[in-house]
Amino acid sequence: MAELHAPSNVVYLHPSDNICVLAAAICAGAVIAVGEQGVRLREDVPMGHKVAVAPIRKGEPVRKYGQIIGWRRPTSCPVIGSTSTT
Repeated sequence: MAELHAPSNVVYLHPSDNICVLAAAICAGAVIAVGEQGVRLREDVPMGHKVAVAPIRKGEPVRKYGQIIGWRRPTSCPVIGSTSTT
């Protein structure tokens, strides 16, 4: 069973955000708590990096603070897949 990382390791600011920021380095396979869902990391993610909490296609908006902060490029914010923890 994957280790569940508490919300204190994840900065998720608004329910409409499609990214979060990790407050600690977390290894691939771990599940992070984001809102009411769990998101399993596909790769190791260093502290301070953004992580997509839902699929974001190329050209779609990236949302943080409930606002659009940019647009997804092919090399940014990899989609990591989500799993339900409920």
